[in-house]
Amino acid sequence: MSLLQAAFALNSILYSSGNIHIRSKGVYQCSITARNNMEIKGVCRGGEVIASKDIEMEETGSTAGVKTKIQTNDGVIRFGAAHPGMVIQIGEQRHEFFTITYGVIALVDEKGRLVIK
Repeated sequence: MSLLQAAFALNSILYSSGNIHIRSKGVYQCSITARNNMEIKGVCRGGEVIASKDIEMEETGSTAGVKTKIQTNDGVIRFGAAHPGMVIQIGEQRHEFFTITYGVIALVDEKGRLVIK
């Protein structure tokens, strides 16, 4: 399986047929797609992150409300902090954050409902 690794990305388009691992400062205003899992150390500010499976990141969005979308087809989304203006989508289920939220785990349950813990 392929792996795309980078320390950070700025105003970039990244694609991997496998996993993506951003190791350090995070991503800013990027369009990132992984056909498997994605892990982002640092922040994800603006843009769109799409993975077929699980997504994990430390922080997403910004206090200024920069639009950021995190999407997976069939996986779990985990992040340490979500700022207002951040949207998550799992399958067809969507949720937008309007306040800063910490320690989020989002998944679709057996009844097809989006659960945010």
